[in-house]
Amino acid sequence: MPRYICCRCGRETVHLSVARASDVAGVTRATMYNWINRDLVHTVVRPSGRKFVCTESLVRQYVPGPGLPAQVNLGGLSVALVR
Repeated sequence: MPRYICCRCGRETVHLSVARASDVAGVTRATMYNWINRDLVHTVVRPSGRKFVCTESLVRQYVPGPGLPAQVNLGGLSVALVR
């Protein structure tokens, strides 16, 4: 999985394609694009134009509430959160 510096988090995090991010979050791609357009999740845009979603922001959207765990399982994908 690609790791990029998220310009919003300011950290190197795992980024997922929009299709993969929507799969692990259990939402449609249209919903994921809605989250992207509303700035609910962070994205990196590659020179090709493809968008990749920051897992840190996805977890914060997908697992709301205080006290985020150190590691989250998103649809079979285990993501360790940056502290």
